[in-house]
Amino acid sequence: MELTKRAHRLFDRGGPLALLKGACRFLYWQSGLRKARYTIEHKFHSGPVTCMVNGASAKFNAATSNEYARVKSLYNERSIISDLIQELEQDDDFYDIGANIGIYAIFASKVINPGTVTAFEPHPDNIERMQKNIAINEECINVIPAALSNETGFSDLAVSKGSNRISGTHSLSTDGEEKTIKIRTIKGDEFVESG
Repeated sequence: MELTKRAHRLFDRGGPLALLKGACRFLYWQSGLRKARYTIEHKFHSGPVTCMVNGASAKFNAATSNEYARVKSLYNERSIISDLIQELEQDDDFYDIGANIGIYAIFASKVINPGTVTAFEPHPDNIERMQKNIAINEECINVIPAALSNETGFSDLAVSKGSNRISGTHSLSTDGEEKTIKIRTIKGDEFVESG
């Protein structure tokens, strides 16, 4: 039913051509063509992937085809990054919480003063990739290898399986059934108050 409503909305907004484009987009995402495209592109691509948003250019290493697809397309994040770039002012402080490979932190650092971007990321693999991305962009970003929490200490991080580990779906474990790693946590209030 939802699909029918979306089709009617597309048709009402842009007529038959908009409906056709929407159908093609749907098939592209659902058929596996998108995944195949990025897998092939990743195999033949060498060096960092350059992304442009609102005139800000950033480079990212892509270790896997999933990571390549994420930084190449920015999925549904392009409009959020665009809004972020427009809203940030040069003297702002920016905290990227769950920074993953540093996409938001790096784009924010293109706009605001050096040293005023802080990226929190607890997963060691993501920290390593983020630091490489920061280096190739020649940015000054404070990387905190911890998760923000309601208390300072240690916790278990439920880790996504396989190549989805860069998808941003890790979470502090609550039920103990997932694969976990031990991570450091920092209470956000204490971090901000410590300056």
